[in-house]
Amino acid sequence: MKIFFCLILFSLTTLSIFGQEQQFFINDSLVDFQSDKCWTLIEKVNASNVNNYDFSIENIEIIDNNLNLDISYGGGCGPVHLKLYVDNSYDLINEPIIRLYPEFLDSDFCKAIKYRKVCFDLNLLLKGRTKQLLLQIDKYKKIITIK
Repeated sequence: MKIFFCLILFSLTTLSIFGQEQQFFINDSLVDFQSDKCWTLIEKVNASNVNNYDFSIENIEIIDNNLNLDISYGGGCGPVHLKLYVDNSYDLINEPIIRLYPEFLDSDFCKAIKYRKVCFDLNLLLKGRTKQLLLQIDKYKKIITIK
């Protein structure tokens, strides 16, 4: 019975990833997840209205106009999806601080602590900008300066 339940749960989880954009998919089964390229920011009106499961940003770095995040979360037996939204109802060129809104979806029931490195391309925010850029990721106090 337990095996049957696990098979059904695995099937439902696998089917749900087909509706997700593969670009933002993190494979929990990989020991050292590495993406070949940085993911893009997604422009969205009212970006603050996103769904989130618990996750933490452990470290933030800016390297070559890319936002590199070290994240941790409870998981280990299913797919997770991470997207980073920017609210395009604001002036992205002249606003002094740009807020980014992460959406983290984790539909598995496992609680192993996972650590992953993910990268987002910031060129969308840097194009045409003459002033320094300050980024704040929603709910995280640290403000990142990009010169």
